[in-house]
Amino acid sequence: MSRVSHVRPIVQHFTPRRVLGAVVQHPAYLLELPWMMRATVDWGVRVVTEDFENRGELKTFLRESKAKTLDTIVFAIHGYFADKGHFGPVHQRVLEEEYGMGFFAPQYGTFRDINLNARYLGTHVKSIIRETDARIVLYGHSLGALVALNLYYDRLTAIEKERVSHLLLVGGPHQGTPEARHGYGESAKQMCPDSLYIRSWQERYPTLPDGDKIWSLAAPADAVVPRSYTCLSIPGAGNYSLQEFGASRATTHINLLYSKRVAHALGRLIVDETVSLR
Repeated sequence: MSRVSHVRPIVQHFTPRRVLGAVVQHPAYLLELPWMMRATVDWGVRVVTEDFENRGELKTFLRESKAKTLDTIVFAIHGYFADKGHFGPVHQRVLEEEYGMGFFAPQYGTFRDINLNARYLGTHVKSIIRETDARIVLYGHSLGALVALNLYYDRLTAIEKERVSHLLLVGGPHQGTPEARHGYGESAKQMCPDSLYIRSWQERYPTLPDGDKIWSLAAPADAVVPRSYTCLSIPGAGNYSLQEFGASRATTHINLLYSKRVAHALGRLIVDETVSLR
């Protein structure tokens, strides 16, 4: 498929009329719009073209990680209609420079089936586990939280799971989200609350192990995935608002990515094994 033929249906879907209609139905979106505009600049054209290839960057990251003998590597999975670059301005810099962690954020096609993306990114995690001795933190934002769960429970072996110390799931639509109805592609359909994908995971949640590794963190002013939709019923999993860890009560779904408070909260959760509200 050519780039033009790939982009055309996406552009035709996200018309100004559709976007305006979403804002009229949900005025709280006005809090997100300034950050959506900034994020669009950061993310770039790869969002709609799904023009991505991580092999070269992964190879470089692995070589540098071995040289640094890192103790912890954060594997960050971006959200819907997003780009790996949305972690860079704040979260990657804080976790690397102030907490001494490795940080790898691959690109993937967010409009595709969640299962396909989990399988694809799972190969990257397996490479990091195989090539390093570091503990792995899976950090997913929004759609990336669903990909992270799928990756952990369905793509890793028992031995590989032992290397994963945390699943930090921020703004994840674990119960779906009504706002997915405005989206495009297979993943948007899967994120609708009544989708087969969401229902199948809701049935699995109470039976899943390793909940003590999971932190489901909601943004206080999230208009895209409200807190009730981020809750996980996995035994032992923590369900909290980011405000409980120092974030502003005005933190939204997107501006949390530009918040140093949020980045430091995640860093503290990773490095301080004694931090627990459970």
